[in-house]
Amino acid sequence: MKRLLLSAALFVSITAFAQTYPKYTNEAGTPKSTSKPPAARLKSDGTEMRSETVMPSRITGDFQEIMERAVIQNKEHNYAAAISLYTQALNVANEEQAWRALVSRATTYQTMDKPNLDKAIRDLTTIIDAQNAPQKQLAYIYTCRGRILQEMGDIAGGCADALKAKELGLPVALMAGLEGCK
Repeated sequence: MKRLLLSAALFVSITAFAQTYPKYTNEAGTPKSTSKPPAARLKSDGTEMRSETVMPSRITGDFQEIMERAVIQNKEHNYAAAISLYTQALNVANEEQAWRALVSRATTYQTMDKPNLDKAIRDLTTIIDAQNAPQKQLAYIYTCRGRILQEMGDIAGGCADALKAKELGLPVALMAGLEGCK
């Protein structure tokens, strides 16, 4: 029941902010590509774990078209294909577009049949660290990460993110699902 309420709050938040997004284009902003997140941690045997964000070659394509294809895959519950497409979009995105691909991929990680909350947190943290998202969306991203942290048992971390979202101007009504925060 709690997961259902958290998912409902997440989708309401996404809907509230989705209408404020500018159309995905490659013409807006700087033509510079985004930098990749830091390399993944090491496995217990000392070998490096690879993440979806680290791609061996540069992929070309239209950001808008790739994002639209990813959304279709996500709606059809083909999550692996959607994640792959969001990763491709990230690789062709400029700095102002990258956060959109990351937040979409993080949401997909969270809504999969077997959610991967660690990867969702990693993508949301990458957006927060880059500070490329508009302030209104950044507040929403803090709230999303806070909900996930609380779902994983980190109540203090979730509340810290809720406080940051509130400081950035997110209405309290959009912070539903962050339990026990003052």
